[in-house]
Amino acid sequence: MKRPEKRLISGKIHSDCRQTMWQTLLVWTFADLLAAAASILTADALGGLADAVFALETKLAAKSLSALLIYMAVTAVAVPVINYLSNVCMLSGALRHDRRVLSRFFDKSYVAAMKTDVGEVTQRMEEDPIDYRYFWLVIRVSLLTLPFTFMLLAWRMTGVSPSYALCTLALALTKLTVPLLVRKREAQFDRQTREYRSATRAREAELTTVPHTLRLLGLAERWRALLDTEFRRYYAITLRKKTVFDAVAGGAKALTDTAATLLILLIGALFVAEGSIGTGDVAAMLGYFGVLGEALEGLSYLFRKLPLMHGLEERMAVFYEEPERRGGKKPGCGAELSVEKITFGYDEKILLQDLSFQLWQGEKLAVAGANGTGKSTLIRLLTGLCTPAGGRIRMNGCDVTEADLSLWRRNLAVAMQEPWLCDGTVADNVRLGREDMTEAELSQILYAAGLAEIADKRVTDGEIPLSGGEKQRISLARALSRRAPLTILDEPSNHLDAAGREWLIGWIKSYHGTLICVSHDAALSELDDKIICL
Repeated sequence: MKRPEKRLISGKIHSDCRQTMWQTLLVWTFADLLAAAASILTADALGGLADAVFALETKLAAKSLSALLIYMAVTAVAVPVINYLSNVCMLSGALRHDRRVLSRFFDKSYVAAMKTDVGEVTQRMEEDPIDYRYFWLVIRVSLLTLPFTFMLLAWRMTGVSPSYALCTLALALTKLTVPLLVRKREAQFDRQTREYRSATRAREAELTTVPHTLRLLGLAERWRALLDTEFRRYYAITLRKKTVFDAVAGGAKALTDTAATLLILLIGALFVAEGSIGTGDVAAMLGYFGVLGEALEGLSYLFRKLPLMHGLEERMAVFYEEPERRGGKKPGCGAELSVEKITFGYDEKILLQDLSFQLWQGEKLAVAGANGTGKSTLIRLLTGLCTPAGGRIRMNGCDVTEADLSLWRRNLAVAMQEPWLCDGTVADNVRLGREDMTEAELSQILYAAGLAEIADKRVTDGEIPLSGGEKQRISLARALSRRAPLTILDEPSNHLDAAGREWLIGWIKSYHGTLICVSHDAALSELDDKIICL
């Protein structure tokens, strides 16, 4: 991917996250600011209480204790309530973000979408957007809240003792040592783990689609052995090292944290012995140190997760790369189709060469040919899913390469030979995409497609499955429901029994619209006004 294109995709990824998660960002920021302020004020009250206790000043101790309880109540009650609201916003924003990312994949060009691996895309869709938006939120909340927290801490800590404050800051900075040292290695382990999960998901998806074939070929054990081998390789290269790495890094961090706390107490004791600060100041400084540690942890999070963010952007780019062209000329409403010397192929294999034909309003065209001669490819070209390498396809005088594809496709209705069926009844599947269809219109289409008697039959839930012919009729009914100027039938006689085939022949004879029938069935070809052979 070229650098300008990479920056453009990165901008789209950022924009989608920002537009869907900004409410959560605001609530999280407010919650963090409130928590930081409450913690610093709690440390102030704790220091005042310690001084009052050592000075045996009952009234001052009671006042400090009351303030301490109020700040603790804010931390214990108000902050969790706001966090609950932020979680609600997070859920709502996450749903919108997932839909936005998924819609980006829907916008991919046909060729690009067909190149993607189903298992890998599924795994990336399940995990990567979740991690990305979480990192995005935490990083931006830190950028918004850390300046306020550091300024408030600097004011309160220097008020105790500038020298003691500098010592505390220096010790707190040691907590960044381990995160800064491990961040690149952590990003490497994260990338390797995600790549392994994607590869495994792809294998599993492939396995679930052809389990019986693998058993018939005697490959089941070999397939399981392959998965085991890939796991052992991942364990040897990544998982074992990551486990040791996490344990060592965690232990080192805990050691530096404990040592820093003890040193703050020791330095505070020396300042108290000199008489430059009081005992309460040490207690307050310990509280400030806790808040400062959390703030610096947020800062270290930025350094650690930014490399992971870049890796996630590279992985999520699969949803944004090679989008289908948007916008263009309006092709007008009608079905006058002109194909002029189009050429198309996949890789180095040419399927269509210098193909030309003309189709006028109300005409029927048969496209015949053996399997592999480019009949399905022609449908993809006519629908704008693929772009011809040479030649021109025009509808109502508008070239497909210049047309607004969404408007172009409104002039087309395609009855696919393998229709996608959703959960529901036959009628629900016919209505799919035409939810505005009236009951009278639906009944008319069901009758025309020969589906009236099974309109309420469910296509799932363990009932007797639909036959191939019934699925074919559903596909035809969907095409009819679009009321498009041009209807394209893709191998409509496949899966039909003798009675269904006779019904289809009768339907084609009586159809008065513009029609393209792609089929290897000679009987269907004879019904049309024109025939081209591929």
